[in-house]
Amino acid sequence: MSLKSFHAAFIVLAIALAGWVAVWAWGERTAGAGFLAAAVAAALAGLALVAYLVRFLKKMKDVSYL
Repeated sequence: MSLKSFHAAFIVLAIALAGWVAVWAWGERTAGAGFLAAAVAAALAGLALVAYLVRFLKKMKDVSYL
């Protein structure tokens, strides 16, 4: 596995984790305002990671996977 594909896979895993944290914190939002803030922060982080992944893949389009 090349560094490029590992980096892309790691970003995808980070997006999945941010989504999971956002859903979990949203479900716990009645326990306090901190959970609501965590849900919003995780959702924003997930969106930022998606934008980063798209930018990374465009930038690395001409780089070999091998």
